[in-house]
Amino acid sequence: MNKNNDFSNRDDNFSSDFYVQNPDYDNQSRENGILDKDAELPFTGVAEPSPHREIETPLIREVETPAFREVEAVPQRESAPKPFRDAEYSNRVNNVQPRQSRNEPIDPARKAMAAARRAQEHANRAQMNAEREERFRRDEKRSNIPLVSPKDRTRAASGSKQPAGRQKAKARGKRDPQSMSSKRTQRSGYAMKGVEVSNSDRRKKRSNSNQFYPNHRNGAHAADYHNGQDNYPEEVFKVSIYGRIVSILLLLLSLATIAVFFIFNVLPFKYRLIVTLIIIILNAIVVFLVNRGRFSRSSRIGGNVIGTISFILIGIIAYFLFTTVGVLESIRISHETINYDIRVMKDSPLHEMADLNGNVLGVSIDEKEGNVNNAQDQICKQYNINFNIERANGGFVDNVNSLYNGVVDAILFNTADYDSIVSIYPDFEDETRILGSAEVMEEILLKPNRVNTSSEGFSMYISGIDTFGPLSSVSRSDVNIIVTVNPKTKKILMTTLPRDSYVEIYGTNGGYDKLTHAGIYGVETSINTIANFLQTDINYYSRVNFTSLIELVDVLGGIEVENPYAFPTNDGRYYFEEGTIYMDGDQALAFSRERYNLPEGDIGRGRNQMRVIEAMIGKVTRKENLINAAGLLTRFNQFAETNMPTTDIMNLVNVSLSGNSWQIEKMDLAGTGRMDLPSYGMPGYQLYMYDPDPESAAAIRQAIEDTLNAK
Repeated sequence: MNKNNDFSNRDDNFSSDFYVQNPDYDNQSRENGILDKDAELPFTGVAEPSPHREIETPLIREVETPAFREVEAVPQRESAPKPFRDAEYSNRVNNVQPRQSRNEPIDPARKAMAAARRAQEHANRAQMNAEREERFRRDEKRSNIPLVSPKDRTRAASGSKQPAGRQKAKARGKRDPQSMSSKRTQRSGYAMKGVEVSNSDRRKKRSNSNQFYPNHRNGAHAADYHNGQDNYPEEVFKVSIYGRIVSILLLLLSLATIAVFFIFNVLPFKYRLIVTLIIIILNAIVVFLVNRGRFSRSSRIGGNVIGTISFILIGIIAYFLFTTVGVLESIRISHETINYDIRVMKDSPLHEMADLNGNVLGVSIDEKEGNVNNAQDQICKQYNINFNIERANGGFVDNVNSLYNGVVDAILFNTADYDSIVSIYPDFEDETRILGSAEVMEEILLKPNRVNTSSEGFSMYISGIDTFGPLSSVSRSDVNIIVTVNPKTKKILMTTLPRDSYVEIYGTNGGYDKLTHAGIYGVETSINTIANFLQTDINYYSRVNFTSLIELVDVLGGIEVENPYAFPTNDGRYYFEEGTIYMDGDQALAFSRERYNLPEGDIGRGRNQMRVIEAMIGKVTRKENLINAAGLLTRFNQFAETNMPTTDIMNLVNVSLSGNSWQIEKMDLAGTGRMDLPSYGMPGYQLYMYDPDPESAAAIRQAIEDTLNAK
């Protein structure tokens, strides 16, 4: 402050001001020039500093003591009294030239009061500057980013290491404290990248006002404030398009993989959960790094690399997963194929299918009407002909007799009946010739009786058909094995029924015949026939043929079988020694088909078939083979069919992967061979029949029930 400041020259109405602040000082006392004894001075001590940025100056006036001179009456001003301030400070702020001091005596008390007021103002300003400096220091330390003022941005971008204001101050060798304080106050309000500036006034303004602030960069007009005039440093956000694409593809692939895992129950639950958590963590890491990559180059690179590796890894898992599920879905059987041959006598004038136009075609009454009609429509459309159908009442035997006797010009018969026809007419192949053929697809209406294969017992019928063609071909069932499984006890009971077992054929109203003849009427007839005979439910079935047996064993890399006694094959190709023998696919087929050189004939053949199946089950359920299930199943779908859904198959695989190995037991149906039992399909002909032993049949039924009930 100016030491030459003279407060005696002020023309303020100090008496009026003093009266306003001191109501005890009445007009009478003021006229007499005497202060009331209870009046207090307007300033009694050092004021507490205000918490606000600007501290209002206390209203302090200087008065003349009545003891020195007589106070004259001063007229009251109409305007409100103005706050009294230090002359030099007030003049400098308001740009007013100080008045010339009047030659009046100076009151020492008034001078002391002014000095105390000035000291208080200096103390308040010093405390405010100290608080500002401390706040600025904290902001600068927290941000850890060099502060660049808007005026210095252009110069800094051009290569100058210091702002222009600092360079000038350095050149002068001195700094203006007041200007530096104002600059720091201004810079403290700037929002630096990644730092929220601690400024209470700005926060209050933002929270108490709904108007648009141009410093908000996420607004609709954000682009207008990135031109270097908004008091913000330039910010560049780089987004990796490749990373975004990889993260989206990875997310979609992960969702599909997790969905397949849980829909089809692939792997036990704990393994599924572990794989799912790993996939979720990888996705979270990639998404985080890709989003963080806007601010960090290392994050962008890390997100791209980890995202690519994760996509490849999950892609490999998804490939094997989808392949396995696809193969299991493809081996589900939904139809079967009926192959028909059209034959005429060798000296017949019919030489082509077109010659059949207008003639009579004989058909067995046992053939399903729908299949016969489909075959007739197919032939008529293909060759543009018409012919009549005549059904033989005595089955396929009477149908052949009609051809031999000239009742019909040609016959249409199921190729599955060929072996039975040859057994009655040994020269049938030489005495007739094939005129044409037809193939009909029949939908299988029998649905699986599903259970929870991971905890509930069930039975499956395995049918081995005597053909070397497609699996869906209708044929005689030479292999009939019932596999009863209990996943809780991990026990498997295999029961074999001889092909010539004399049983009631389902759907014939009490007609009895060989079990193998049931396959001629379709797999549904075979399943229902066995279910009625064993008095149990057949939940699922699977069908293989001799061609598939060879391939399946070769896919597994061969099998080992315990052979109870040595025997040669009837064709002389192989000789199987007693003990543990190793066999490939062709040897396993010969081992399964041989019956003439076995002590027990067909019973011994059935037991050998169970030994082969047991060896195959043991090879398949090994953990090393289950891990390669996708490759094995890719080959299996060409040689086997089943109506077991994929989810139920995967439940069995999960059971095999956990716990102990399976325990396998084997049983076979005992009985006696007879030639005097009537045949439903070939009435009047004496055929070899295997009459089941009632006690053996009852023991098998009880064993199946005990296995299902875990007894």
